[in-house]
Amino acid sequence: MESKIRIGLLVDYLESEYSDSLIKGVSTFCKTKGISLYIFFVGEIKNVDTTFNYQYVAAASFITQNNLDGVVITSGGQFHSFTKEEFVSYLKKYFSLPLVNISSQLPQIPSLVVDCKDAFSELIKFLIEKQHCRRFGLMGVKSNSAEVIERTNIFKEVLQSYNIPLSSVVFWEEDFSYTKAYLAVEKYYQKQKSLDLDAIVCLNDDMAFGCMDFCNQNNISVPKEVIVTGFDDSERAAFFSPTLTSVNQSLQLQGYKAGESVFSLIQGFDVPIVQEVKANTVLRQSCEKYNVSDFYPSDNLTNEVNVSNDSSYKEIIAEWFLRRSQLYYAASIYADIQNDMQLDSFRGGLNNVFLSFGIKAAAVVMYEAPIKEKERFEYFSLPQNAYLISYFDAEMNVFSDSQERPIEFNPKNHILPPNCISETPDGLIVIALFHRQLQLGYIVVRRGNLDRAVYGLIAKSISAQLDSVFAFSKIRREQELISNRAVQLDLIAHTDELTGLKNRRGLIELGQASLNLSESMQMSGLVIYADMDGLKRINDRYGHEAGDTAIIAQSKILKKNFRSMDILARIAGDEFALVCPGLNIKTFESIKKSIEKDCIEWKEKNNSPFAVSISLGYVEYPHKNVGYSITPLLAEADSNLYFEKRRKKELQNN
Repeated sequence: MESKIRIGLLVDYLESEYSDSLIKGVSTFCKTKGISLYIFFVGEIKNVDTTFNYQYVAAASFITQNNLDGVVITSGGQFHSFTKEEFVSYLKKYFSLPLVNISSQLPQIPSLVVDCKDAFSELIKFLIEKQHCRRFGLMGVKSNSAEVIERTNIFKEVLQSYNIPLSSVVFWEEDFSYTKAYLAVEKYYQKQKSLDLDAIVCLNDDMAFGCMDFCNQNNISVPKEVIVTGFDDSERAAFFSPTLTSVNQSLQLQGYKAGESVFSLIQGFDVPIVQEVKANTVLRQSCEKYNVSDFYPSDNLTNEVNVSNDSSYKEIIAEWFLRRSQLYYAASIYADIQNDMQLDSFRGGLNNVFLSFGIKAAAVVMYEAPIKEKERFEYFSLPQNAYLISYFDAEMNVFSDSQERPIEFNPKNHILPPNCISETPDGLIVIALFHRQLQLGYIVVRRGNLDRAVYGLIAKSISAQLDSVFAFSKIRREQELISNRAVQLDLIAHTDELTGLKNRRGLIELGQASLNLSESMQMSGLVIYADMDGLKRINDRYGHEAGDTAIIAQSKILKKNFRSMDILARIAGDEFALVCPGLNIKTFESIKKSIEKDCIEWKEKNNSPFAVSISLGYVEYPHKNVGYSITPLLAEADSNLYFEKRRKKELQNN
């Protein structure tokens, strides 16, 4: 039975451990009250990078009174490009709903903030007093985020209180990423010919891991030669080698209290405009240059230096985290490869894809037509027509039938049609499906034990396939137009009289039109030249009527094995040619084997005194020299056919 109350949680990146901890906190509260949770993955709303990640923002379009009773916003990651005033202005669209914010304090919106000042100050003091650090590097971030600014200012204030000049500090401003931190330290090391620092203080754990990996790979001992500290206390921090000192922000507690607060607002109760959660620093091996076992300056420092003595275990866990990230990005790139696919076959396999990952419930929605967003946007206008093409809920024992028509509905009214997926306090994740500039639809997935990075990976894979479905449909529509035009061309002698196929003139016109369409869609394909083996021998021995019979058989075999969208023509005698958009070499090789089989079956079925054999040569397009031009492509395919026929003769002679 569905819950009466629905809470939405807006997060930037699912693969972030920061987001994962907040999700767990909100979900834990939702379970205590039987509240349904929706998780909207939106990336950075005001995205300024050169990718198409701004398209993720489309998922925020479902944050409406039709779908939700209240919303928890995680604002920290949005301030890298938004100012606080700009972000509040953006949120005004959602002011009709009870809102609670996690991270920085926002005017007019109840906010959960973490007090990191004491914990971070004590950490820097500890490095100065007990680890005797004087030469620092701060791995910071160029951002408008109040958190980033606060951490940087705390760092500077503590150093100045110990009379350590800021001129001696190396300040890096990167982007919170492992790779950028690694490269920044590498560049500094190459310039200085050494890493002449006592400590590198990083404003998140990923940057700390990048710094530590650089040190490990260049035989710089952490912490004996340089101390490295992080911020966030991610899961990996306790298993890295050496284990990482970090600041724990009690993220799950923040998430829990945010869920509790938005629930109170929904019930009509007031909540404090600001609620504060205390952070604490966890000391581990990465700052143990000198013995710290007897040092506890305050409650903000917790000694966890000897979290594990099993170094091999830690290395295995650390390697898993690294490989997980590598797998995610590698698979994301692979998912961009497009394969032509019809909608019915695509729909039929979707539920199996989700089930193979252990997902218990999922739905895929495609828009009536792709929506092109040429410019970056902060709000996405949902279309009125969409189609639920696949859905299942294993717990409800509900599965869509790929043979039935997709369910049409208006996504402006509801995220999904009723009774396809049950809601849950664990959370339903909503992710936009897009390919480059095109918004294609969205998926809704029940959150489970799956590694969080995989949800994004699945969305990328489905997006690439869905884009192919739309492209394939467009080709079919364009192909129908071309076919209609072919009817007119037939009236002026574009049809081969013997076979009923296009003649050479028809091939040149229609083939070039098909190639032009492929070029406009940046699609590849094959141009194929086909020739019968031994037609002269058939004519000489059995007569020209038998030769015509062989040519007709050849045309039927070719037509049977190629698609209706392919342009097939008889261009002279026993010579045929094809333009095949989207066809790849692997499929072509399979078609060749099928043609050989059909030739044998034709002789047996017709009790023919002669056999039919067909050789095929091909060329891929776009060609590096001639691109999408039909005439030189045909010439190249004809040349390649010559080598195929010679290969066959050599096999027969042997």
